[in-house]
Amino acid sequence: MTTNAVRRRPWSVWVVVALMIILALGALPVGWSMVTDPSGAGMGMSTDWLKPPFESYFLPGIFLLLGMGAANLFAAALLLLRPQWGWAERLNPFNSQEWPWTLAMAMGVFVMVWIAVQVVSVTLYSFLQPAVFIAGLLIFTLMWLPTTRRAYAV
Repeated sequence: MTTNAVRRRPWSVWVVVALMIILALGALPVGWSMVTDPSGAGMGMSTDWLKPPFESYFLPGIFLLLGMGAANLFAAALLLLRPQWGWAERLNPFNSQEWPWTLAMAMGVFVMVWIAVQVVSVTLYSFLQPAVFIAGLLIFTLMWLPTTRRAYAV
């Protein structure tokens, strides 16, 4: 696993890293805006668009800032750096894959679930919602490709 031939990343990993960075760069400023102005007024949104249990944009902002923003940047970096952290490997349910691979898979699922919850919780519908869902689906699918799985095999 330490040779350059084994450590080489297939094109699919670069696409996943790019998607994660794009998602993060879109989520960070919006999440920050929602946290600092939970009314949503600064972004032209209304709390009338929210459905229970949400009364403000604060919690969605936290999820955007940390879950979609910081977590995607972290996962993208780990896909490239591939640190060997024993504690993370012990938490990895896929024993045949390195844990950054598993984290990337989880991020793809997280993105899709986030959008599903958003569509159910917010009346507003935007073209960005299906686009972000498709990005999550692409992340998940590209990580399952045989070439990607081989590149991150233990």
